[in-house]
Amino acid sequence: MARFATENLKEVENQGVKFGLDENDLQLRMAKDPLGCENLGISYERLGPGYRSAFGHRHKEQEEVYVLVTGVPG
Repeated sequence: MARFATENLKEVENQGVKFGLDENDLQLRMAKDPLGCENLGISYERLGPGYRSAFGHRHKEQEEVYVLVTGVPG
């Protein structure tokens, strides 16, 4: 039987506060470790109205996929 793990992404610890980000501006909940993943990361991000990220990042060996659930084009 296959092993699996489940997490409610909205209940994973908000890492944004560790970067000094206000929870009303950005919630960043990264579930790679809570799920026990070795090569896959999955995150939940919630951006407040009008919020624009002030930084970006790169990975040498990882791709990222973003799914927009709801929002208003700006």
